[in-house]
Amino acid sequence: MFFWRKKKEPSYDVELPQIKVNITPEAHRKMFEYIHCADGEISGMGLVRQDNDEEFTVYDVFILPQEAGPAYTALDSKAIAKKAYELHKEGKYKDLSVWWHSHADFDTFWSGTDTSTCDRLANNKVLVSIVANKKQ
Repeated sequence: MFFWRKKKEPSYDVELPQIKVNITPEAHRKMFEYIHCADGEISGMGLVRQDNDEEFTVYDVFILPQEAGPAYTALDSKAIAKKAYELHKEGKYKDLSVWWHSHADFDTFWSGTDTSTCDRLANNKVLVSIVANKKQ
């Protein structure tokens, strides 16, 4: 699901028809290894490239320091800023547009908290948001 958010204005979702999001096998493997190793929920971020007008590819995912429990996860904002700075130095900051998290053993859906996190992380650009669980 893609979210477009503008800062300091009411949130709204924009439907992007015919958009395809791919995930590389390596990024998929890493994300599900993190999910299966966690006792409860876990979240992370990732890198995505735009292949053409209608297709994006998630090519890397990673975890950052966070608070997490059986039914919640919250990334550390200072860790996000530090990672963003590192990616800026590597010329990859523009690709930092993926937020993923697990619902552990629960169903996958975007909760109100998830939507608020998308609002915060979108930073006036497209954000790929992934919700997964251990059921795979």
